[in-house]
Amino acid sequence: MSTSFRQEKCYLGTQLFDCFQICYFKLEELPDYEKHKRQSLTECVLNATQRFFEEGANIIYSLPLSEVKTSHISITALDRFVLASLARDSHWSLVIKNVTLEQHKLLKIQPKPGHYIIQIRHQEEFIEHIDILKSYKEWNPHAKFLIISASKFDNPKILATEIIKKLWEVHALNGVVLLLDHSNDTLFHAYTWFPYEEGNCGTDFDKIVLMDSCTFGRSTKFVNWYPNKIPDKFNKCPIRVRMIKWPPYIINVPNGSWSNSTNLHINRGIEVNMLDMIAKIFNVRMYYYYSAVPLNWGDIYPNGSITGNLKHLYDEEDDITIGAYAKTMLRSFLFLDTFYHYDSLHWCVPHSPQHSKLGSVSKIMDNGAFTVTLFLYFFLTVMMWVSSGDSTECRSYQNFTNGMFKMFSVLLGLPVNTQPRTDGVRFFMAILMVYSFYLVTAYQTLLASALANVNHQERIRNIEDIIRNDLKIYAIKTSVRYFPTDGSNEKMNKINAAVLARWKNCKTMEECLHHVAFTRNAAVCLPKLFMEYIGNSYRTQNSDPLIHCFDKTVVSYPISILMRKGLHLYEKINCLIIRIVSAGFILKWERDILSTRYENFTNFAIDVKNDSETLDFDSLKPIFVVWMVGCAAATTALVLEIIYNKCLYNAAKRFFKEGDNVIYSLPLDEVEGSYFGLKHKEWEPRAKFLIISASNFDNPKSLATEILKKLWEVHAVNSVVLFSDPFDNALFHAYTWFPYEGGDCGNNFDKIVLIDSCTLGKSTEFVNWYPNKIPDKLNDCTIRVRMTKWPPYIINVPNGSWSNSINLHHNRGFEVSILDMIDAAINVNMFYQYSDIPLDRGNLKHLHDERADIAIGAYAKTMPRSLMFDESFYNVYASLLWCVPHSPVHSKLHTLSKIVNSRAFVVIAGLYLILTVLIWLSNGQKKSFGSCMLKTFQILLGLSIPTQFQTNRVRFFIAILMVYSFYLVIAYQSLLTSALAVVLYEEQINNVEDILKSNLKIYGVKTAAKYFSTDGSNEEINAAILARWRYCDNMVKCFDYVAFRRDSAILASKFYMEYIINNYRSKNNDPLIHCFDKSVVNFPMTIYMRKGFELYERIDSVIMRIVSSGFILKWQRDILHTNFTILKHSSDDLSFDSLKPVFLVWLVGCVVSTVIFFLEVIYNKWNNRIL
Repeated sequence: MSTSFRQEKCYLGTQLFDCFQICYFKLEELPDYEKHKRQSLTECVLNATQRFFEEGANIIYSLPLSEVKTSHISITALDRFVLASLARDSHWSLVIKNVTLEQHKLLKIQPKPGHYIIQIRHQEEFIEHIDILKSYKEWNPHAKFLIISASKFDNPKILATEIIKKLWEVHALNGVVLLLDHSNDTLFHAYTWFPYEEGNCGTDFDKIVLMDSCTFGRSTKFVNWYPNKIPDKFNKCPIRVRMIKWPPYIINVPNGSWSNSTNLHINRGIEVNMLDMIAKIFNVRMYYYYSAVPLNWGDIYPNGSITGNLKHLYDEEDDITIGAYAKTMLRSFLFLDTFYHYDSLHWCVPHSPQHSKLGSVSKIMDNGAFTVTLFLYFFLTVMMWVSSGDSTECRSYQNFTNGMFKMFSVLLGLPVNTQPRTDGVRFFMAILMVYSFYLVTAYQTLLASALANVNHQERIRNIEDIIRNDLKIYAIKTSVRYFPTDGSNEKMNKINAAVLARWKNCKTMEECLHHVAFTRNAAVCLPKLFMEYIGNSYRTQNSDPLIHCFDKTVVSYPISILMRKGLHLYEKINCLIIRIVSAGFILKWERDILSTRYENFTNFAIDVKNDSETLDFDSLKPIFVVWMVGCAAATTALVLEIIYNKCLYNAAKRFFKEGDNVIYSLPLDEVEGSYFGLKHKEWEPRAKFLIISASNFDNPKSLATEILKKLWEVHAVNSVVLFSDPFDNALFHAYTWFPYEGGDCGNNFDKIVLIDSCTLGKSTEFVNWYPNKIPDKLNDCTIRVRMTKWPPYIINVPNGSWSNSINLHHNRGFEVSILDMIDAAINVNMFYQYSDIPLDRGNLKHLHDERADIAIGAYAKTMPRSLMFDESFYNVYASLLWCVPHSPVHSKLHTLSKIVNSRAFVVIAGLYLILTVLIWLSNGQKKSFGSCMLKTFQILLGLSIPTQFQTNRVRFFIAILMVYSFYLVIAYQSLLTSALAVVLYEEQINNVEDILKSNLKIYGVKTAAKYFSTDGSNEEINAAILARWRYCDNMVKCFDYVAFRRDSAILASKFYMEYIINNYRSKNNDPLIHCFDKSVVNFPMTIYMRKGFELYERIDSVIMRIVSSGFILKWQRDILHTNFTILKHSSDDLSFDSLKPVFLVWLVGCVVSTVIFFLEVIYNKWNNRIL
C-alpha cells in the first residue's frame, strides 16, 4: 500500500468498502494458506467487535507504522480483509488513520472514541504507536483496546506482556492482545491481564493470562474478553493525594499521613472526611501530603502551561488533588473531576459601624406615603384654583402659582397671611389642613424617635465603598479570573479595573486577615465557607466582630475533587461521592465543622474606634449639611441659569420638542466617582445631540470634525457642536454634518459645515439646526443583509448577490421582496449573504457586532431581541404546528360504538331484561327462563318465533318489545348502510399525546425548543418532547423522514409547511403528511436591524407602506401557489377488506349459534336419560 494512501484519513460508515475499491493501489494474489490466515483473523476480529464493542460507537482502526516491503505480500492484504468485514457489518463508525508522527496533530476526532483496534507488524512498533495515539486530545484510556497482528512471533506471550505493560503505563486497562499461534497459522490467542487480582495493585506483570483462543471467528472458551477488572474491595492499594491547607475542607491533617479509615468520627475537613470514607469502603489507603509552597493551587494558562499542584497532577505525580478547587472548563478538560458542593466569594472589610442619623428621607416618609402626599397636594391645589373663579375671592388664590405657595404653607402647618373668602376654597383648604395636622404630628413623632433610637449600620457596604476608602485588596491568586475588564458592562469593567489595580495576592491567610482585622486598611475577597469557619474567631473581648463580610456574593461556583486523567478508580470514586452527597454527609460535616473555632485571637483587648452612642449636637449635623448643600445647589443653579439661559435655552426651545426627556451630561472631570458614560442601556443614537463648551479652542472646526466623526461611529446623526469663537468669547458657532449630501454614504468627513452662529441667544442665520439628514433617495449606498435560507421568507436567493430592484415581479420570498422594494423606493443596494451554517440563528451575533445591517429569516419578535436590536414588524403572524405521517383510518365498524354507543346499549340491555322477566312472570313461569330469554332476544333482533303467546298480558309485553325492536332494527340497518356506503377517514395521530404514544422521533429547529418549558403546567409532556427532540439542520431531509420513513414528527412553521407540504403527495394525490389544526404557539414576524441603524426610520416607514398596500398578502398568495418539489408515493384504495368486520361478526354469530345448538342437544339427552 502506497505512503500517500496511508496518510489519508477517511470517516467511514456503511460505504467503507466502496472507499477501498477506488483507492489507487494494486494487491497481488495471495497464496491459499495466507488467505486462510487473514480470513481467520478477520473473522475473529469481527466476532470480537460484535460481541464486546457497543453498537453505534466510534472505533479507531490504527494502521501499522512500518511500511510493507514488496516481498511481504501476506501482510499487505490484512487491512482490506478486516476493514471490509467491519464496513459490511455497519454497526460502528470507523476512523482509519496511519498515525505518523509528522501528521498526528492534524487528526481531530469528535467525540471521544470508545474502542481502539491497533494493527502491528513488528514487535518494536507498538510503543511508538501508543505514544502517538496518546498525544491526541481525544485520547480515551478508558476505551476498549484490541491489538491484532497477522505476523508470526517466536514467543507471543512475552510480546503480549510488553504490550499490556505499555497499556498500563498509559492507564489503559481494558486491553486484549490477539496474536497468532506459532504452530497453527489459523489459531489466534487472546491475552489479557487482571491488575488487581489476588490482592495485587497493578505491579505484577507475570500474570498475563491466555483467556481465550479463536479460529475463523469461533472461540474455544466463549468468555467475556472485557470483564470488569476493578474490584469492589482492594488490598490497601495506595492513592497519592496532594493537599492545600484550607479549612473547612482540610483541617489539621499531618503532612505525609495516611487515611483514617478506623475512626470516621474525627472531623478532618469536608474533603478529607470524604476521602477517608472512600478509603474505608474500597479498602484503599490515601496518602496525604502538602505542597512545599503554601496556597499553591496552580493555574492553567491559555498557552497550555500549568503551575502549582495542578502541574503535579498533570505530570501524574499525584492521583488526586484537593483544596476547594473550583470547577472550570480548562480543569475539566485536562483532569477528571467530581462536583460535590457549592461555594461563593464574598468581600470582607473591617467592621466599622456607624449610627443612622436621618441619612435619607425614607427614614421619615417612604415612597408610597410621599407619593400620596404629593398627589393630594396637587389635587387639592387644582380644585382650590378652579373654585376660586368668584370675583369676591382674593386675587392671590385666583393665581395658580400663588395658590400653590399658600397650599404648600398649609401642608407644612404654617399660617397664611390672607384667608380665603369663598366656601369652595375654604372647603378644599380645610381638607388639606386636616391632612396636614396628621402629617406634621407623624413627622414630629418619627423625627423624635429617629433621633432617640441609635441604629447601627456598616460604613463600608459595597465595592464602591472599598474603592472610595482606598483600602488595599487582598485575595488568593486563583480568584483574579472573576474580575474581567473586557465584559459588556462598562461600569463593571471600570470597577474591576480599579480592583485589579489594588490587588495583592495573599502569601498566608493569617497575614491578610491581620491587615483587615487589626491594621484595618485592607479588604479581602475570600470564599464564604472559609470565612464562616475562621471569621467568627476574629472578635474583641466584648464579642464584637472585627471583620464584616457582605451578604451579596461576588460569584458562586461549584467545588470539585480533581483526579489525574486515566485514574482507574475514577468511576467508582465518582459514584461513591454522589452517594455520599445524596446521603447528606457533606451538609453534616459542614454543620459540625462550622460550630468549632479555628483559633482564638481574643486573649488581649482590641480597641476599635466607634462613633459615640450619646445623642448630641453632632447628631443633627446631617440636617445642616443637607441645608447648606441645598443652598449651594440653588445658588449654583441660579448662576448657571443666568449664564446659559440665552443660547442654550433658546436653542433647546427652538429645536427640542416640549415634554421630551433631555439628558444633560456634565464634564467628566466634574463627575466624581462616575464609572459609566452616556452609552448605557438607555442609549438612543437617534436623539438630538448638542455638544457645548465654554472653553476656548485654537481650531474649533477641527475639534468639531473629530466629535462628529465619533458620533457617526456610534450612529448618532442629529448632532450639533456649539463652540466659542477663538477671538470673541461671546460668539458661539454651531457645526454639523450632512452624511448623505452630494451622493455620499457617510464616509466624507471633510464636509463639516458651519450652520449657524449665536451670541446672547440671538442666531445670525436663524436656520433649523436639526434638519432631516436622510434624503428621500440615496446614491446606491450598500446595506449588508445576513440571511437564513427559510422559505417562503427567503427563496432561491444566491449567496453574495445584490437586490433585484429592476424586476420586482420575480418572487424571491416575503422578506427579500420587501427589501427589494425598499431598494427601489430609496435607491440603495442590498447585499445578501448567507451564514456558513444552515439554519444558523448566529446571524444575530453578526448584527450585534455590526458586521451586518439587517438580519432576515423569519425571526420571531421576542423581548431580548427587541432590547438588543431595532425591529420592524411587517404585519405577519406565524405559528408552529405539529406535522406527522398521514395515517388515515377507515371507519369499518370495528367497534360497537360506531352503531350503538354505550349509553344506548345499556338502555337496550336493561329494557330487554325487564321485559323478559315480566313476560316470564306473566306466563306463570310455565316455561324455563332461558327459553323465554331466547324468544325475546329473537324478537329484539326482528326475527320470527315458532310459537305465539296466548295470554293478553304476555302479548302486551311482546308488543312493546316488537315496537322497540322495529325502530332499533330500522336504525341499525340505516346506520350500517350509511357506514358501508360512505367511506370515512380519520387520522390515527391527532395530538401530541398520540405522537408520544406512537414513539415518534421529534424534529424541530433549535430556536423552537424554548416553547416547551419543563416548569409549567405541561411539565411531563414537555419533558417527554425534549427527551425525543432532535435539532433539524435540513428541513427537507426532516420532512422526508416524516413522509417516507414515517417514524418521525416535526414541529414546523405554518408558512413553511404550507409552502412545502402540499408537494408531499402520493400518485393518487393523497397527502403523505398531516399537520394538526391547533398551533403550539403564535408569534409576530419581524425584520431586525442593528441598534442605531441610520436608515431604520426610513426603512420602517417604507415597510408600513408596503404592508398597507397589501403586497405582503399578495406575495404570500403567489408563493404558496408555487410547487416546491413533486414527490410521489403510493397509497391504499378502498377494497374488500373494508367489509371484513361485517363478515367477521357474521362468522362469530354462526359459531355461537352452533355451540348453543350442540349444548342444547346434549342438555336434552341428559334430561331424557334422567327422566
